[in-house]
Amino acid sequence: MRRNRLVACALALLGGACSAPDYSAVRDWARTASIVADYPSVSAPLAGAPASLAATTSADVLNAAAASRPALDGILAMQEALAVYLSALATLASDGVLPYRDDPFIPLVPRAAAADAGGGRAVAELGAFRRNARRTTMQAPEMRDAIVAADPTAQALVAALSSAVARVASGEAEDRAATAASYARLERETRDSAARQATRDLAALRDREFVHRAAARAQYGAVLTRIAEGHALLKTRARRITQEETVRQVRAAEDSLRRAAALLPRETIVEPTPAPRRADPIAPRADTVRGSVPHV
Repeated sequence: MRRNRLVACALALLGGACSAPDYSAVRDWARTASIVADYPSVSAPLAGAPASLAATTSADVLNAAAASRPALDGILAMQEALAVYLSALATLASDGVLPYRDDPFIPLVPRAAAADAGGGRAVAELGAFRRNARRTTMQAPEMRDAIVAADPTAQALVAALSSAVARVASGEAEDRAATAASYARLERETRDSAARQATRDLAALRDREFVHRAAARAQYGAVLTRIAEGHALLKTRARRITQEETVRQVRAAEDSLRRAAALLPRETIVEPTPAPRRADPIAPRADTVRGSVPHV
């Protein structure tokens, strides 16, 4: 009987020793981070000014709005690179093989550099990392060393993305004041009461869009902070990444990231309509707003 118990214990120990390390915590954190990094509200342009309003808006404001498009496209490129890199970590943690041998980030580099030179360099380096991971058929065990090596570049990309978003947000604060002044001037120059009310409605809707975008960008900065902290944790605990304490910490980091992402504003699409013509006695239809489901 005693011998049977010893054999059973030995088999149990052998089974535990032969079981594969569990990288599911890393997989789940990386998958969540990839999803929340790709939040489109921070890279989408504000709706264009109505044609009749553009005539009353200063050239400086219109030029600033046009100049923001490359910056917004650069933010979109950095978001895409960050999301794909994090998705690649999730695949590696699942012992999966990454698709595509070539560098998928090559077209993203100049776009990211248009918003931030450091961001462009980081995108290029992460593209090289992903290409190497695919060509060497990297999987979960090798991923630990790769995270340590890639962390400075990942941190640089997150920092560049945060800075680019903050710069755009600062510029839009000035645009908000200029746009409000332009609508106020148009309202003063409109004699018809219905047209004036329509102008006020358009101005309020436009201002709400500015407020929504400012809130989205501020909270997205908090999300990026959580992503940077989570990646730094993976680097610090890389050698013990499957141990129980590390798994607990990574799960906590994922929970913190989800909580930050839950505070991102719901995405809103504003469809502009022409501002009222001064001679038109009937107010035009006000802008319509479609609310989409939350991104996360």
